Amino acid sequence: MKEYVYSIVCLAAAGGLACLLSPEGSGGGLKKHVKLISSVCLLCVLVSPLTGIMADLSDWLSGISAEEIVGSEELEASYEKSYFDNLRSIYGDDLEGAVCHFLKQELGIPEDECRAIVELGNEGGEDAYAPRRITVVLSGRSILRDPSMVKRVVSKAFECECLCAIE
Repeated sequence: MKEYVYSIVCLAAAGGLACLLSPEGSGGGLKKHVKLISSVCLLCVLVSPLTGIMADLSDWLSGISAEEIVGSEELEASYEKSYFDNLRSIYGDDLEGAVCHFLKQELGIPEDECRAIVELGNEGGEDAYAPRRITVVLSGRSILRDPSMVKRVVSKAFECECLCAIE
């Protein structure tokens, strides 16, 4: 560390002396160029310890694998949860609205008297997620509807299990 500080002090002194002895001339002359060169040299000396630190850091990071940082199963579960959450936020709400709209067209159930809860899943090991279960929640006058009819229509149309509830 002493050598590092000593080299900074010596280089700064040499650069300062060179700047004092250089002629100014018109437009800054040679003095302007000497200041630039001595500043760049001083900057190189100041930054030189960082090269060793970067090399040590690179060696340390190359010895660590991704599995050591986060287990591969944990990482896969995290990615799957993120994918599922994004899929749910993008398509889930649209699908719930589509179920209510479908019930209005097929059975005449007003959209303000029903809501759907869609559970997505990837059945059969497929990559794409599809509706696994749809729960239709009826309210108002629609609670008097035949739940078996609602289940049958929704199950057939969306090719998944359907449950019916009232609130």
